[in-house]
Amino acid sequence: MFAREVESASMGPPSSRHSRPTIEAADGFASQTDFLQVIISKNSLAKKGLRMQGGFVERHITNWKDKMLDIRVEQETWPVGIVSDHGVPTLSRGWLAFARQNSLKVGDTLIIVPTATEGVLTVHILRCS
Repeated sequence: MFAREVESASMGPPSSRHSRPTIEAADGFASQTDFLQVIISKNSLAKKGLRMQGGFVERHITNWKDKMLDIRVEQETWPVGIVSDHGVPTLSRGWLAFARQNSLKVGDTLIIVPTATEGVLTVHILRCS
């Protein structure tokens, strides 16, 4: 199953002429499991955090509200909190540190893949040019 999230219009447009190659690369991502594609917007790099598709979160994270997750990129792991922001799952505590340490920019695409371990997500970062 494939889940794809593109930030909603209320959060600001995620796409630009710079992110199109990233979107095309993300469209070619292949996985044996469900995954979530999120395009980084200006708001997701602000204090609010990264909003995620509720269906994906509910399928892969038991009792997700006010929980700590581990996000893995290659061999490094970051603890990140997930909360409900008006009913929308949002990565909050630790998210900005993760974004800064991974030099995320508007237009970058994250491919978020659940692992066999509850509360652990693997993230692949596709850079915008």
